[in-house]
Amino acid sequence: MNYTTQYDKQLLNQFEHLHRHPQLLPFIGAEWNDSRHKLLLVAESHYLPEKYNYQIGYSEWNDLSYLKSLDDNKIFDWTNTRKNVEGVVEKWGHRMHNGLSRSLINVFNYNSKMEAYRNISYYNYFQRPAHEEGGSIKGYTTSDDDDLAFDFYKVIVNVLKPQWVIFLSKPAFESYRKKNGWHKEENVSRVAPPTSRYWNVETKEHDHRTSKEKFEEIIGKVF
Repeated sequence: MNYTTQYDKQLLNQFEHLHRHPQLLPFIGAEWNDSRHKLLLVAESHYLPEKYNYQIGYSEWNDLSYLKSLDDNKIFDWTNTRKNVEGVVEKWGHRMHNGLSRSLINVFNYNSKMEAYRNISYYNYFQRPAHEEGGSIKGYTTSDDDDLAFDFYKVIVNVLKPQWVIFLSKPAFESYRKKNGWHKEENVSRVAPPTSRYWNVETKEHDHRTSKEKFEEIIGKVF
């Protein structure tokens, strides 16, 4: 197993939402305790199969009896952070994790994508899937979504105590900042995700560098 369950009890005790959706527990690398690179990566959200597009919002997602009545394991499998990360990184690949792991390997000289992930942690900020398969949750979040996401973020940071946090989603980052009084901690950064064209496109925001270059600069300086 490439992740640790050591912190599950703490996370479950401090965040009630996980009792409804334990599949949303973060991927915490198996080497996290001894890692020299305690980096927490925060993506945006999961998504569900296309047939559920625009059908499962905040209320439906938090009605566990309703979700179970749909009798579709994909609802829970597709939102299983640990299963998805481990499967994607070890088996079929994905632009998000391929891009992140390549950068981690570039900077830290890991021998494989999975070795890189065994030393970091990763999760999706919003605690429910996007409205459209493969789409962004931007424009569809409620104040309850913002509250729940921020509460869980604080729990994760308190329990895992990462040295640095990098948001890989502008909607997630802006939601976090809004709930945090429009401030961010000194050990928090944001870049575009590898799934965005801006991963490889220079922007003024990053001093005419790509998000990939900015990501590698941040982790190279921090660690």
